[in-house]
Amino acid sequence: EGIQQSPISVNVKVYYNSNKRNVKEEGKFYSVWRREKTPLGIFHKFAAQKGKGHYVGTIHQAQGLRPGMTLFFEGDDSTYVDNKMRLHGTGSEDYYNGGWYALLDRWDRGNSLPLHGCLDYSLPMARTGGYRFFLADKMSYEKEIYHGMEHGEVKNNFPVDYTSVGFFYAAQPLQGREEPTAELRTVYQPTEHIYFPQLMQLSLGGGVQVTNERGIRMTTQHGGVVRIMLNDVPEGKYKVLINYFEKPNGADFQVWQRQKQLSGWISTKKDKEVSKDRVHVGDINLTEQTNSVTFHVRNNNGGDQFELGLIILERIKE
Repeated sequence: EGIQQSPISVNVKVYYNSNKRNVKEEGKFYSVWRREKTPLGIFHKFAAQKGKGHYVGTIHQAQGLRPGMTLFFEGDDSTYVDNKMRLHGTGSEDYYNGGWYALLDRWDRGNSLPLHGCLDYSLPMARTGGYRFFLADKMSYEKEIYHGMEHGEVKNNFPVDYTSVGFFYAAQPLQGREEPTAELRTVYQPTEHIYFPQLMQLSLGGGVQVTNERGIRMTTQHGGVVRIMLNDVPEGKYKVLINYFEKPNGADFQVWQRQKQLSGWISTKKDKEVSKDRVHVGDINLTEQTNSVTFHVRNNNGGDQFELGLIILERIKE
């Protein structure tokens, strides 16, 4: 709310020729835009039309409406040509010739290639997108085509806000197409953001060793600091919650935002291992210059490990 986007200038070069179209053999180029909070149990449609033509491309922006891992991208593509199932995919990022999501140097950021690519990937924003152009493998149809994408692991069960543009050649334009009104162009902003260990951006301040197994494990003989960036999230005020493990060799930790102390010393040394979830460690005002938290870790009589799971930002309404 209240976020303004600056205008973007784009330079475009268009190639064309003066040859007339052969209406008996050549279709016209069309596109179909669609945005929807796709109902549970229903595919998101890239295209569904009657007549003769061929489908040649997809641009797809995928927004999860539930914070956390982008499991909506487990959805498969499905294509019916002339009322027969012809193609069924193995996952959304596979459809865009990518994979796997949420893994380092895989589907973890925007990456543009000539015929396919990733538009963006953000776990804190539960958002991604992809594109693919079928120049050498177009999907031809004589009577009709249905081309859609699932959202979620099974039964289209993940709530999403999907926007797509499908490109096709056809004898006639699509009937009943959706117009991109100002309301439909409004960008969805989540109110909760989750940072996962495998894509956290760390800086080490010395005195600590870090490994990533089931989480970010910080080991120290005496004491040390680790800073974690909170990128991608809009500026504002947030509650900071964390998941971590209490265990027999647990260390003590504090949480800071640069020079501001958020929490006192918290011990993670316990007789038995316990997972602590959504522990509130303080509130922050997040800006371009303060988008990080720092963990100070100290040895607690042989307790030399602090094991961090998730960092969760919960927006505070103003």
